Amino acid sequence: MKVPLSWLNEFVDLEGIEPEDIARALTLRSVETNLSVWDAELEGVVFGKVVSLWEHPKGEGLKVCKVKIGEDRALQVITKDTSLREGEGVLVALPGAKVGGKIIKEREFFGVVSEGMLLSASELGLEDRSEGVIKVDEDYPLGTSGKEVLGFGEPILEIEITPNRGDLLSVIGVARELSALFDRPMKQTKEYQLEDFGSLDIRIEDPHCKRYRGVLIKGVKVKDAPLWLKRRLWQCGIKSINNVVDVTNYIMLERGQPLHAFDWDKIEGCIVVRSARVGEGINTLTGAYKQLTEQNLIIADSKKPLAIAGVVGGLDSAVDKNTTNVLLEAAYFDPYRIRKSAKSLGIQTESSYRFERNVDIDALKRYQNIATELILRLAGGKVNAVRDVYPEPYKALKIFLSFGKYKRYTGEDLDKEFALRVLQRLGFECSESTCGLNVFVPAFRSFDVKGEADVVEELIRVKGYDSLRQEPLFIPSKAKRIDRLESTIRNFLSSRGFFEVLNFSYESLELYTILGLEPPKIEITNPLLKNERFLRTSLIPSLIKSCLYNKKNFVQQVAIFELGKVFFENGEEKRLGLLSCDSHSLEDFRTLVSD
Repeated sequence: MKVPLSWLNEFVDLEGIEPEDIARALTLRSVETNLSVWDAELEGVVFGKVVSLWEHPKGEGLKVCKVKIGEDRALQVITKDTSLREGEGVLVALPGAKVGGKIIKEREFFGVVSEGMLLSASELGLEDRSEGVIKVDEDYPLGTSGKEVLGFGEPILEIEITPNRGDLLSVIGVARELSALFDRPMKQTKEYQLEDFGSLDIRIEDPHCKRYRGVLIKGVKVKDAPLWLKRRLWQCGIKSINNVVDVTNYIMLERGQPLHAFDWDKIEGCIVVRSARVGEGINTLTGAYKQLTEQNLIIADSKKPLAIAGVVGGLDSAVDKNTTNVLLEAAYFDPYRIRKSAKSLGIQTESSYRFERNVDIDALKRYQNIATELILRLAGGKVNAVRDVYPEPYKALKIFLSFGKYKRYTGEDLDKEFALRVLQRLGFECSESTCGLNVFVPAFRSFDVKGEADVVEELIRVKGYDSLRQEPLFIPSKAKRIDRLESTIRNFLSSRGFFEVLNFSYESLELYTILGLEPPKIEITNPLLKNERFLRTSLIPSLIKSCLYNKKNFVQQVAIFELGKVFFENGEEKRLGLLSCDSHSLEDFRTLVSD
């Protein structure tokens, strides 16, 4: 995941800390992090304003515009972007500029000279394709470097997220981590309040959806997103679509909550979260048609699937330039179900990547409200209805961390003030008791913090593993009774000339039939060998196979034993099996029994 440092600074005070120190601290105490710079080949590109434009006299679909790039300097430039208007800011590549490995030169188009080139996002490698040039809706002095306008040169943290740390898949999650690592306060952010009202029919028919909240916004105007929003997405490697969809991606990156926007006028009846039915399929936003199965959780209306829940939206209900009414979805889906669904379809998206690693079910409403306010600000419209279906609200797990247990784990006494400060900065609620701390696990850490040892890990990793004193390991002196018995058996049989063998726990039915043994009944669904797919119920077949193997390799006297498990429908047992094979086998067994 890519995180711009300037974005982090909106949530936590990092003033005075070098980017290299931030990356190093995250690597040593959280997750592997590399530092890079968001940059591109962009020499000779400046900010300018369109002061006039007119149709090309001969070139169909072309426009000629006069672009002012300084107080006393203007260029004549030809463009294909027919949506351009007077007064709009643009990025101009001057003659001799180097953009994406190409040198820009003056060119003549049907008898009219173009003294430069207006740049689009695709020409800078920021988009796969662009419908028009980059519109700069921010005020810069004429002639400002294009690199400065686009924010190139920004330090970027490239974070390798481990499966257990899905809480770091957001700007606010990384900011929270840095708040603890550097003991810096989080900044307060303004929140938008929006409660349930109006009529919105939402039904959850599958228990793998723990919460579903819909916000219906009517009267929006779908258009290009502003440059500041596009810039954030580009820095994180996300393409810009339009103002509404870009907001959903922006909140996903900033808050870690995937959102989805449906065109409300393409929805028939109610919204239902359910398993797909046999024969259903969907045209996805990736452009591929996917045949669905019962293991796919979907969002549907009364007649058809609308989206593959937590994975990808459907093309037939997508927001486009003609959309005026939007249903904004925020939901929590079971991580294991989403992983299974995405894998079965061969799809991985930014949304599924987050849902698979757990999202914050408790903050879902707050984050969706922020997105709603941003859509209203950028696309207009009015909230028409809100519905939150949340059958079982999250209840924080309470973990008691005793002072004695902490010392046993770390070899040192717990600094209460340090522990409370660190845990609170990490988002845990805490309270003191006479012999320890009561720690309440927030929803965004419920996936990986399950017990006392996990809380201790949080404290020592923030403090630094290198800060712990070296202490000798505590090794229990008493072995378990069963272990002592097995050790005695092994030593005894070895002293009598028997060799221990270790066999696989699965066998073929054929061998049991030959030996007249009752066949095993527990079948392995993905066996290593096709004909050996049953868990054994006896050690005899395994011992006989070992004996035959030795005989084939010219071992005349075979004396072997195995201490291994056998399996039944109602449980498993550990058994001892012996096999001796030569002319003196009977006599050897009598001696062994007498011993």
